[in-house]
Amino acid sequence: MATRKPDTPRTAGQAAKAALLQVMRERVALWADVDAELGRMIEQALLTVLGQLARAPSDYQQWVLPRLVEGLRRVGDELAVQLGTAAAGGLRQAWQLGERAVSLPLMAAAPFELQGSASAALGQVDLRQLRALQAVNTDRISGATAEMVQQINRQLGQVVLGVQSPFDAMQAVQTLMPEKTKAQVRGIVTSNLGTAFNTASWQALAAQAARDPEIRKQWRRSGKLHSRWNHDLADGQVQPVDQPFVLVSADGRSQVELMYPADPAAPVGEVIHCGCVALPWKAGWKMKRATIQAYSPAEIAARREKAAQAEGKRLPKTGVGKR
Repeated sequence: MATRKPDTPRTAGQAAKAALLQVMRERVALWADVDAELGRMIEQALLTVLGQLARAPSDYQQWVLPRLVEGLRRVGDELAVQLGTAAAGGLRQAWQLGERAVSLPLMAAAPFELQGSASAALGQVDLRQLRALQAVNTDRISGATAEMVQQINRQLGQVVLGVQSPFDAMQAVQTLMPEKTKAQVRGIVTSNLGTAFNTASWQALAAQAARDPEIRKQWRRSGKLHSRWNHDLADGQVQPVDQPFVLVSADGRSQVELMYPADPAAPVGEVIHCGCVALPWKAGWKMKRATIQAYSPAEIAARREKAAQAEGKRLPKTGVGKR
């Protein structure tokens, strides 16, 4: 049976939507690829550490030999370099996708618009923020791997004191690295991938807004299973490029302003693991939402209730954030 070809866009909105969907698919693939690569590196480092521990002398007092401690430190240093390099490449690709999330739909829609010149190719985007983000990301990864080495050495110290056996120490390490270290690194990199993507798209939108007064930005939810209810509530919100999105705070008692999802200037609680995006929007496209379906008010209320119950909090009555 032949595969049905996608419909040819007939309007500016259809063309822009098709371009945005393609960028979003590439974004999902990039996030998955980076996550898998980081996980592979950590698993490989775990095998190296376990190999070093398995070859260590059986005499408990020998577990703190400088050679063993130094070997573990080298593993941590090498892992930090590998993770940092992979993450830096991922951030660069996320930045490029953020730029394309603006340029591609504008170029796709241009033939259907009367003022095609307003969608001319975007100028050079300032990459200083990308380099700064890469540096911060590398530093945080180094901190996570250094903490990993310290915790492994702490397990060895328990062996020296006779509190646990070498076997118990190895079991603890097998749990420590795949779970805690991987979670830390994933949290750091995933958050910064979102910041890179959205910072780049916002810069590109700002450049476009200077010559196209009709361009706006729209908040789109992440689609994650465990997303923030207040970010889901903001889904579909449209703002001028130079104005912040206005969200209900996580506790439902006030408001918080973000220029874009994963804005590094926003409270950290609104940034970590945020997978939302800000996409270009024009009234002439007649496109309410380019990607996933919005939640209904009932679904938002249920997600908010669930989040409050998970934290043992009582929900206040509020009308803040209605769109």
